[in-house]
Amino acid sequence: MPEPLADDNIVPINSKPAPSIIFVTPEMAERWLKQNTKNRPLTPSDVNRYARDMLSGAWEFTGEAIKFGNNGALLDGQHRLAAIIKSGVTLPLLVIRELDPAVQRVMDTGRRRTAADALSLNGEKNATLLAATARLALGVASSLDDPGKYNATNSEIELLLEERPDLRSACEFARPLARRTDCPPAVVAYTFWRLSQIDMFEAAQFWVAASEKVGLKPGDPVLALTNRAAEARRNREVLTKRIYLSMIYRAWNYRRAGKPLRIMKVQSAAGGLIPVPEPK
Repeated sequence: MPEPLADDNIVPINSKPAPSIIFVTPEMAERWLKQNTKNRPLTPSDVNRYARDMLSGAWEFTGEAIKFGNNGALLDGQHRLAAIIKSGVTLPLLVIRELDPAVQRVMDTGRRRTAADALSLNGEKNATLLAATARLALGVASSLDDPGKYNATNSEIELLLEERPDLRSACEFARPLARRTDCPPAVVAYTFWRLSQIDMFEAAQFWVAASEKVGLKPGDPVLALTNRAAEARRNREVLTKRIYLSMIYRAWNYRRAGKPLRIMKVQSAAGGLIPVPEPK
């Protein structure tokens, strides 16, 4: 048990800087943002991420404050206020006023707690891979051109894992194989999870073959995939998650159809992401 604070260490609530909890409406947020005279550029993806949590009810009161200087300027909280406007919801927020404007230079300099941090605190195994795989799954579901750019919230990731606990076993399977495929671990785990919904045995056989490369003959689609991924690694070529998915789905489609593939192409004839075949 921590020792109680001595009375002379307790700061009265009515002292300055002055904290209060306020139910902030979109109209209030709009007025407060007009006092945002000196701040970092607004990041739209962060605003969208916060707004999604607010709309879904996943936003939680953490005690992180909206901060104003003693000159009336908004010092911290622009993304949360912009998200309140975007979502149209009213939320209770801690608000602190009467701060010295000079302290803005040291605000938000700590490292943000990532989804992997949150999962690790919850006792999850393979937390980093699990968070990245769930983020990719959410990105694919969002229909972004590049699902790897989806800026998922920690709450969205935790909710997906509640709905799809089988992502955990996919990560457990993929973790030891991924480093030998030259494909990002999250892509290996996600595609194994997705392809397992079509055929668990074939999905496992596909990725074991890609990892071990034993007995693969020229024309095997898995060999075409791993050769192209290895070439990208050697040449330090940056491939998006979308490109990796497209290559994997092409190799999977050709292998299931018993067709040879010697040169890996990224896109379908129509130029879009190659789709996963539906179960027969």
